[in-house]
Amino acid sequence: MSEFLFYLVKCSICLILFYAFYSILLKKDTNYRWNRGFLLFGGLCSLILPLANIAYPFSNAGSDNISLSYYLNPIVLNSNSGVSASDYDYISIIFYGYLIIGAALLLKFFAGLFNLTLLITKSKIVSKEGKKYYLIEKEVSPFSFFKMIFLPNDEIDNSLLDRIIKHEQIHAKKNHSVDVLFFELIKIILWFNPFAWLYRKEVEAQNEFAADDEMLQNGYDISEYKHEIFDFSLLQSNSLTNNFNSLLKRRLKMLTSKKSSGLSKSKFLLTIPLLFLLIFAFNNPNNAKNIITGKSADSVYTTADQMPEYPGGQSQMYNFILKNLGYPMIAKKAGIQGKVFVEFVVNKNGKIQNAKVKTGIGGGCDEEALRVVKAMPKWIPGKHNGKNVAVKITLPIMFKLQ
Repeated sequence: MSEFLFYLVKCSICLILFYAFYSILLKKDTNYRWNRGFLLFGGLCSLILPLANIAYPFSNAGSDNISLSYYLNPIVLNSNSGVSASDYDYISIIFYGYLIIGAALLLKFFAGLFNLTLLITKSKIVSKEGKKYYLIEKEVSPFSFFKMIFLPNDEIDNSLLDRIIKHEQIHAKKNHSVDVLFFELIKIILWFNPFAWLYRKEVEAQNEFAADDEMLQNGYDISEYKHEIFDFSLLQSNSLTNNFNSLLKRRLKMLTSKKSSGLSKSKFLLTIPLLFLLIFAFNNPNNAKNIITGKSADSVYTTADQMPEYPGGQSQMYNFILKNLGYPMIAKKAGIQGKVFVEFVVNKNGKIQNAKVKTGIGGGCDEEALRVVKAMPKWIPGKHNGKNVAVKITLPIMFKLQ
């Protein structure tokens, strides 16, 4: 649960950095296809890079002061109760809150697809130059969805209709609907991050700029084209489609913008150090594998593709600890409180090994915490590259006086 939330945070950081790079260096350029490619690349990297697991092996010999491990959420034992509350509950609240809002947005997304399907079934199909088009009864802006082009069922001048169709054909040919759906899903996954919503708008903008630019390259008059975009600007549009009337102000401005030089594309090379920065940030030495003894061929990991799990999940582990853990009387009388960090290894068979107090507070709290950790039942072992592996874990236990 907490791992997934941490993954979302890393995705958000990644997306923000790509958006910042785009806004500072690329947004005003007219390299529309390159910009689109960068935004797509950034979206994919934001989902994939936080999942990457690059291990940096090092020997334990001569470096006993180095102790890396995977940290669990802390658990709190209150002095005045046998059954104590832990502060892992807030993780559950955040997680289920995220799921509820995400599910609502996903439902809205599928509702949009369903409405689009109904629109297709109710539309009148006409043919023009051997290609099918869908005529809609509603007053909507012309739009495309994959290879399907939708037009309002109004009397439209033939030359204007031709230009609209050409514009939407560009969207269809470039598969811009894939971009729209992909970033709608990213927006749902990272709904709490405002940059995910801004990112989605910029992808739409670059696709519209590219279609407009290709229209002008094909010889269409810029003044007439501007008027046509403006005329359709007040009509209803669909968020899951490529709409002829979207982004009015920016499109009109970009139509007359000075073309970027070929040298401006060299800025895309700066993506390389950005990529290395993110790889380094998400795969630091805490992801290393640590050799326990020079004689053993077995490695102990601080992270794995599938982390070890207590039977029933972390909540059941906390329940076990709270049920069996006691607040030492000596510590109570001496007013001792604080966190005890217990480090242990879940071996390939799921057994607890090498349990020790990493940082203690005295008063018998260290021994009590260690006793309960050693008494835990077998875990579900971690897996890395499809094989069971030993994983080092640190559990903070908070002794709190009340």
